[in-house]
Amino acid sequence: MSRAEQNIAVTQAAFDAFARGESDRILELADPEVEIYMPSSLPNSGTYRGHAGYLQWIGQWLEAWDDFRIEVLEMTPIGGRHVVVDTHQHAVGRGSGIAVEQDMTYMTEVRDEHFVALHLYPTREEAVAAAQRREADSAAPAKPASWSP
Repeated sequence: MSRAEQNIAVTQAAFDAFARGESDRILELADPEVEIYMPSSLPNSGTYRGHAGYLQWIGQWLEAWDDFRIEVLEMTPIGGRHVVVDTHQHAVGRGSGIAVEQDMTYMTEVRDEHFVALHLYPTREEAVAAAQRREADSAAPAKPASWSP
């Protein structure tokens, strides 16, 4: 199995576990220091870290909905560590009962068979750009530490 296939398998397993309501399985797949990120243009925005951060983020999100489902449309590997996941989300507002549907794009970073980052973006273009930027940043040679006598 190629690295891209492994990254997709880990990402798919996490989305499948979410669909089944298996928080424990998601945490098994998440690195203990996982980074969850949503830009300020989205509700529940911010950066959350670690398993506790994931549980806080998803808890706040699900608190607003009586029914929330994610339909995975496509997964695209980006470089050696990232996967962009195009989704269609279905939800019913907890207080309002209003049904909401929208397309959203997730970006995962996978290392050692665990996802170390899970970001959510309103467009595919933003998710791809973030993945490409992170890939480029990791490929850049480390800058030498400054030295002074």
